[in-house]
Formats: sequence, structure tokens, C-alpha cells
Amino acid sequence: MFDSIYWKGYFRVSSPNKVDIMLCKLEKIIGQNIFKGECKQYWKDSSLFEAYFKTSLEVDDIEKAVFKALLISNLVGHDCYVTGPNSFKGGKWQFEGIINKATLPGLEWIHFRLQNF
Repeated sequence: MFDSIYWKGYFRVSSPNKVDIMLCKLEKIIGQNIFKGECKQYWKDSSLFEAYFKTSLEVDDIEKAVFKALLISNLVGHDCYVTGPNSFKGGKWQFEGIINKATLPGLEWIHFRLQNF
């Protein structure tokens, strides 16, 4: 079962509170709730905040999971580089991508990953 899409994004904002505002805007863009994880100032560039979050996926097979992830990622942005899907022992799968041009101003870069382990 692929329960969630895991995201890591870099936001060009002045405070962690503004990341929350950006995540609310992103929720509207993708039409799903976002479950926020860790958010901290990026150590390499103090003008960026690094945020981890997830969205619901709840799909059983890899084909449907990849397709749904691609549909959602297309709403987030374009110029997407994907890796996989990769298979591992025991029926485990992973699929991930990097979106270089986000539709949401201030979202500089975003990575997504789904896996069933």
C-alpha cells in the first residue's frame, strides 16, 4: 500500500509562519490536505526555509500510485525530473521526482517520494 507522498520543499520566505501560509496555498493548488512535518531555516541559504510534509495517496498498486503522483506533481509545477519506479526485494517499490519550476511563487524547489516500505 502506498499511503502517502512525502515532500521536501525550499521556500523563499522571511519566517516559518510564512511557510504555513505557503502550504495552505499549496493545499488549494493540489486539492488535498497537507500534513506538515519539520520546518527549519536552510543552513546553506538563510533566505530559504526547508519544509518536510506529506499528502495522502492511499493507492494499492505501483501503476496507479505513480500516475496519481505525476498528476499531483504536475499541479505543483513543471520541469520535473523523475527516478524510477525502482523495485526492491520483497515487493517493495519507490518512485521520486524533483520539480524545478513550481507554480507557487516563493517555492524554489520541491522533491516528492512515494514508497511502500
